Amino acid sequence: MGYATNMWGDRMSVLSVSSAIAICVALSAPAMAQEDTQQTTAVEPASQASAAPASNKPELGDIVVTASKRSLTVNKTAIAVTALGQEQLQAAGVLKVQDLTSAVPNVQIHTLGPAGYTGIAIRGISNQDFSQFGSPAVATYLDGVYVATSQSLPGGLYDLERMEVLRGPQGTTYGLNATGGSVNIITADPKHSFGASADLSYGNYNDVQAHAMVNLPVSDTLAIRGGFFLHRSDGVFDNRGTIARDYGTDDVIAGRLSVLWTPSDAFKWKVVLERFINQGTPPNMLMEIGPDGRPATGRPVFDQPIFGPTIQPKIDLKSIAVRSRMDLQISDTLSAAYIAGYQHQKSTYDFAILGAGSVNVYDGRWVDKVESFSNEINLNFESDRFTNILGASQFKKTNPYSNAFHFYIFGVDQYLPGYAQQTAVGIFDQATFRLLDNVRVIGGLRWSRESQNSGKSFDTINCSAPSNPYRTIEEIQALTISTPGCGPITRPYLRDSWSNISWKGGLEWDVNARTLAYATVTNGFKSGQIQPQVAAGIPTSVSPEELTNYEIGLKTRLLDNTLNLRSAFYYMDYKNIQVTKVGFIDGSPAVFSQNAGSARVYGTELELTYEPTSVDRLNAFVSYTHATYTDYTNAFDGVTGGTIPSLKGKFLPNAPEFNAKIEYSHDFKLENGGTITPMASLYYQTKSYLREFNNPIDRVPAYTKTNLNLTYTSPSERWKLTAFVTNLENKKIRQSANTAVNRYFSDYLMPRLFGVRAYYSY
Repeated sequence: MGYATNMWGDRMSVLSVSSAIAICVALSAPAMAQEDTQQTTAVEPASQASAAPASNKPELGDIVVTASKRSLTVNKTAIAVTALGQEQLQAAGVLKVQDLTSAVPNVQIHTLGPAGYTGIAIRGISNQDFSQFGSPAVATYLDGVYVATSQSLPGGLYDLERMEVLRGPQGTTYGLNATGGSVNIITADPKHSFGASADLSYGNYNDVQAHAMVNLPVSDTLAIRGGFFLHRSDGVFDNRGTIARDYGTDDVIAGRLSVLWTPSDAFKWKVVLERFINQGTPPNMLMEIGPDGRPATGRPVFDQPIFGPTIQPKIDLKSIAVRSRMDLQISDTLSAAYIAGYQHQKSTYDFAILGAGSVNVYDGRWVDKVESFSNEINLNFESDRFTNILGASQFKKTNPYSNAFHFYIFGVDQYLPGYAQQTAVGIFDQATFRLLDNVRVIGGLRWSRESQNSGKSFDTINCSAPSNPYRTIEEIQALTISTPGCGPITRPYLRDSWSNISWKGGLEWDVNARTLAYATVTNGFKSGQIQPQVAAGIPTSVSPEELTNYEIGLKTRLLDNTLNLRSAFYYMDYKNIQVTKVGFIDGSPAVFSQNAGSARVYGTELELTYEPTSVDRLNAFVSYTHATYTDYTNAFDGVTGGTIPSLKGKFLPNAPEFNAKIEYSHDFKLENGGTITPMASLYYQTKSYLREFNNPIDRVPAYTKTNLNLTYTSPSERWKLTAFVTNLENKKIRQSANTAVNRYFSDYLMPRLFGVRAYYSY
């Protein structure tokens, strides 16, 4: 593996990538010759592609997606996109968003802060701001509705049609916070036929997971579908009985009811009602890290007693969401869609932060009450020569919040109430015009306006902390400026807004009926943010960041349609990068951001699906990313409290230069008609860094992750039994860095998990 590390650690040149793509085109020549002498699948007109149904068993991985807000197969979409159906997600061990790191090229998932926020990095583009005013760099959508907060995302990954991961800025069609890309989660549509399925798994840590689905055709025009998900476990951290329930305890239940009404061939309406409840403990146990990159307690990673006075860690999260989509076919060439969404989520996170020795650094309670509304309308024109999608979108999120902390190491109690509101509107248009029979030109624009405000002025209450006994967290929440030993820090009302025009241009070329080449230039924008909690001398707002992506790609099916190959090369200019800091400033901890100048990101991605026989399947990807700062001065270090004059040439966080996966399965047919299918998946990535300083403590060494499955499928294919193991190596991999109160904290990826799963469908 050391040889591979050295080989792939070398920087790839544009010439080498271009040569690889040229080889791919050359390989497609036999397919072109074949198509002259025999019938093959023709290039689908847009109108036909729109009617093609999505499937969890796509032909050679070429699943139908809506990444471009039109229904096209992956191989006919001029975007770097990976699509996985429900069966593929389960086989790859993707049961929650955090599992995407080893399933999709150039994606890194990390938890943020003490309140369960999930961060997604694509091609090194990410944002680690977990404050109420922070915005992600990768947008997440459920059924076309923007997800306002990532804390309830684990409730969405069941009974899915597919998941789409779009890499690169999606500014024209998606707009809101899609600088690095977009993750689209599409739930399964109700069908006009009866169906039902259920599965139950049991694993170590007394991990129990259950999924169920029932589909009912009420009439020729009405169908309903119910989905259910449950997850219980004892937690992966052994806290030695020092707290009532270990960190990482799962206690999640979710349910979804979908209704599809199709009164005519020209109109359909899908409504989804979803409920999600999480009453476990925080998934990430932040612990202080020593200079050697290991827990400062000196104990094994997942063996961490909680010492001293502390509240009991727990989650109380309840979310309800309603999503609606109406589609109207106005004529043969004109259609319209209206997408609306509402989500209400209340969450309380009680947590403790573990320090060195027998010291708890701080603990506290993080309370959010998030309510969001969104609307989008699209008008889609499709003819043989010209397609155009014109749309407008609106989004609003409000969040009254309150944070309460014991800072034991400073003898300070803090109560921090507040209010965060975000609004966004956008108008976009994207067109594709056929210049020649096999050449099309792409152009798009989006105007966006986003704003934030803090509702009114608030006081942060800082008080000297009594001991023996300490204040309860409820007593901290009741602190006022008149409480003895307390003083306020007044945070004035803040409001700011930002406007932007994003754009896209490019060419698509059908090399032959099975090969698409494309070249695009895409611009993305992520709004600025206000900072009402910062101390004097720190800017009260942060400028928007902008990214321009230059990309060429090739998608082809080769070797008599047994090999599906997709490749892309990209070069990105990344400006006004928003970098998050946590510091103890003027006697008060604060989360704040600063603009870090610019960065250059370039690399290549290659995905393939190969089915040499009807019983053999090979999926693989390999990606290379070189992401470094070109301008970053006076970077604030949350550990030392000092500044670094320049970080030029340092690697961006969460951006390993090389990662790859190979997954292989084979069906062994039994005499009784059943099938036994072993599957092995090996993921590898080179070293990466958790902070922009690239210090030894920030370094995550190269690692591998192996997943194994063994599945028996009955002759009727109605039931299956699977034995599985994930993270066979049981590597202890740090996946985030949080610096606060002049110390360094991290949490870790899941340890080895293994168990059995039974599945039945009717």
